[in-house]
Amino acid sequence: VEFAAAFDDGTIITRHAMYSYFNATTRGALVTFGSTDAGSLEVARDSGDIIARGNSPGHVGLQVTARRNTSVQGRVDVISNLRTGGVDVDLAGSGGRVTRGLPVAEVSTWI
Repeated sequence: VEFAAAFDDGTIITRHAMYSYFNATTRGALVTFGSTDAGSLEVARDSGDIIARGNSPGHVGLQVTARRNTSVQGRVDVISNLRTGGVDVDLAGSGGRVTRGLPVAEVSTWI
């Protein structure tokens, strides 16, 4: 999960700069990360690293929240389509279309 930051004094750190010049410790001091469904996509609270755990029946919200002002936050909804033990993982953002509607049901017979 990536983010940019704008501060009260007018300073702006772009997303590119945030991930090119600042380390995970610095980013973790500014914000916390989270997921609305950690059973599907777990997000490390301090680093924002995502661990795919399983399929989601719908959208999973990935959140970034400012540590000093929890009303400052952002969220992106994605779909996790992961068959545990399979060879592929599909993560689709709500902004781009892989297909229309919810994820296709899991296939029970594999060739």
